[in-house]
Amino acid sequence: MPVNKHPLGGFRAYKQINGTVHQRYSFDEKVALIIQADLDEKSKVYKSLQSANLFSQCGRLVGLRIRTYKKTGKLTFQLQVTVNGKQKKTEYLYKGSFESTWNIFFKLWREHFGLSVIDGIHYKEQIIKAKRLYMQDTFNLEMTN
Repeated sequence: MPVNKHPLGGFRAYKQINGTVHQRYSFDEKVALIIQADLDEKSKVYKSLQSANLFSQCGRLVGLRIRTYKKTGKLTFQLQVTVNGKQKKTEYLYKGSFESTWNIFFKLWREHFGLSVIDGIHYKEQIIKAKRLYMQDTFNLEMTN
């Protein structure tokens, strides 16, 4: 973010980090630019330390979907994630066994977000809720076909 000239004189460096507004003032523009660069660096560090959203608001795993394939009408598990700015999609046709399909995609999802088995234990309740939602989705989609 560029340094702004203050109406009363001097320059203002501004950055909002984690909902907190940081404003620093200086009469020298070069000093204000250095302060602004420091605030930008602090913002980058904070963003890198933040954990990614793992669960959507409805409780499902981010990126994992169950759909019916348009052409054949068959159930499809789909994991769609962004890797280095590119969309990566993994699809698998559901073959009647929810548990084996769930295990495959849960492992892929966990690897994408870099979660260990211990992290999985930490999120156990949320993962169980998500699994129930996916089981319900699978049942509903099977009944409609």
